[in-house]
Amino acid sequence: MFFTFQPSDFAPVNEGLLYGFDTQSSEPCSVQFDIVDADTSVVVGRKTLYGVTTGTVDIAPYVRIAADAPTPMRTDGSALCDAPCRRYKVVAEGAESTPITVADNRVTVGEKTSLTTMTRQRKIAFGERDELRLFGGRGATFAVTIRTSGGDEIVLHHTSASGAVILTVDTSDFSRDTRTAEVCIECDGREIPSLCYTVSERCGKDLRLVWVSSAGTVERYTFPVVRSMTRNTVHRRIVAADGTYRTAECITDETVRLVSAYEPHGVAQAVAEIAASPCVWIEGKAVDSATEVLGSSITFYEFGRPDCVEVDLRTGCGEVRL
Repeated sequence: MFFTFQPSDFAPVNEGLLYGFDTQSSEPCSVQFDIVDADTSVVVGRKTLYGVTTGTVDIAPYVRIAADAPTPMRTDGSALCDAPCRRYKVVAEGAESTPITVADNRVTVGEKTSLTTMTRQRKIAFGERDELRLFGGRGATFAVTIRTSGGDEIVLHHTSASGAVILTVDTSDFSRDTRTAEVCIECDGREIPSLCYTVSERCGKDLRLVWVSSAGTVERYTFPVVRSMTRNTVHRRIVAADGTYRTAECITDETVRLVSAYEPHGVAQAVAEIAASPCVWIEGKAVDSATEVLGSSITFYEFGRPDCVEVDLRTGCGEVRL
């Protein structure tokens, strides 16, 4: 029994993690496959194939259950840190595969690259943060230099055993006269496309959303306009013993409509993914609050004109029993 092929590191779990095998037997037999956490030796799944000599086995359903869902990063200032990853191997009939590293990316990534659905040209306001997923080989060393128009230079270094890291850019590191910032990234001496920020003061009525993109990354965008807010209250009444009506409970539902700025097509497309995202948060100063997206619309214009996105959120839902 031996494995003929296996997935590479950071293969997208949603696309399947296929292992090929050969029992080296001319007679069909039953083979039990154990999916093992390579760091803890815990068996996270088990699958048996009957009457086989060769074939493939997909461990993605077992790994998907054990994998961590992406969540927004919160660091004290700009930082490089390891991305959530797990290592798995497959054991069957005395054969053992090479451990693979699995992250929460939903698309194929190469070594020494970054993953994001937003554009490289970005806007950010003081008090806000942003993040970017970076990938290299196992044991890769990442170097990041953030230079601002205000004269700041933030230098970050990190060596990752897994090869997957998260870069957090925090405006708390910027001087107040900063208007632009460039983020230069290297992995083992090879340049990765940089990020360029336009930095501004934050408007008091805007709202910054955080969401998990179709690529499995955590993205952020600040909606500058709150167009409308609706509060609906429903009273449920019952008949009391004396025949009068009294209110038994009140259910309040609050919704808000957010409108983006007129953005380049690439930005609008990325922001429009909020409607289909499995997880959306409202970014606060101390914590990120999960929220529910009720709907979204996007207006595409021709001839290179900027596009606009509108998102409806449920910001509050309460029930009071009397």
